[in-house]
Amino acid sequence: MLTSDPDMDELHRVAASFERKMFSMATNQDDYLWRISQKMLYIKSKALMLQARNTSSVDSSGPVTSGEGRT
Repeated sequence: MLTSDPDMDELHRVAASFERKMFSMATNQDDYLWRISQKMLYIKSKALMLQARNTSSVDSSGPVTSGEGRT
């Protein structure tokens, strides 16, 4: 029997919703592909900005050693 992973189910639901939205907005195949690529670039740049922000905040505050917390 196959078991369902709730995280994968949610990912499939979000992906299907995204596909429907892009398909309904697109005027042709090129527009459809362009819209998807633009969204992927936006998500990638957002992730990189968050990663850079998290990295710089860790670097500027120094490492946390055992038994010490940041305030």
